[in-house]
Amino acid sequence: MNQCRIQHHDCQKVKYICLDKKCNQEQKIGCADCFLEFHVPNDIVSHNRKLISEFEAELKGKIQNFTSISILPISNNSESVDQEFNNCLDNFIQKLTYYKELIKEEINNEKKEFLTQVYEFNQKVEEKIDLQNTQISQLSTNEINKSISFYQNSNNIVFDLKQDLQDMEIQKKKLNLKKQKTTQKLRITFEQIMKELDDHTKNNNDSTNTNDNHNNNNNNNNNNNNNNNNNNNNNNNNNNNNNNNSNISCTPEKKIKPSQLSSTTQSTPTKNVVDVARSKRQRKGKN
Repeated sequence: MNQCRIQHHDCQKVKYICLDKKCNQEQKIGCADCFLEFHVPNDIVSHNRKLISEFEAELKGKIQNFTSISILPISNNSESVDQEFNNCLDNFIQKLTYYKELIKEEINNEKKEFLTQVYEFNQKVEEKIDLQNTQISQLSTNEINKSISFYQNSNNIVFDLKQDLQDMEIQKKKLNLKKQKTTQKLRITFEQIMKELDDHTKNNNDSTNTNDNHNNNNNNNNNNNNNNNNNNNNNNNNNNNNNNNSNISCTPEKKIKPSQLSSTTQSTPTKNVVDVARSKRQRKGKN
């Protein structure tokens, strides 16, 4: 369509194309009068148009920009994955072993300290008992005085020892609780790691299933397209065969011209020539 078909546009050359996003005209190309009549009145300020030749050149450049975009395929090197995984695993085992030894050392130190306190407490109790002797007659004056002091202060001594014992029981519970918290913290850390691995595995499986379904759908679509193409080809072949049969049935018989006959068919028989000559001689003899 080189010239405008609208009568009152004087068959001007169609050389403009409308590129305005706000334009709602269905016909995007036209002559100068087309744009004055149909396009520019929509929005005289923002209306955007170009020469078709300019648009084609710019469109070609944009297409070339797309064709120049490319990316190299990723190399499928599983050895690097194995190496990275082994490094992470070694670091994790090393860190975990260090953490375990640190916890054991801390617990053992606190346990030793507590055992020292227990030993000192038991020694104190034994000393209090060993110093006492119920046979007064066998004691010296100093020992008798100590027995009297113990007798007078025994309730206070027992109270103090029970108080120390209670404090040690509390300390013992704290140590056990700290040990439980430490092991629980370690267990939670493992659970978090396992959860991360499970989530990662699940995401990979979902992604693989999605890709498989997508590939299956594409294969099904391709098969359907191939079947449709085959059906179309069969229909076209049938139509061509029908057309050929029609042409053959409608073709008139070819007439054979005398010039196309063989030389044998066109030659005069020799017998006829001899008969004619004899007939002429007989006529002359009679005359």
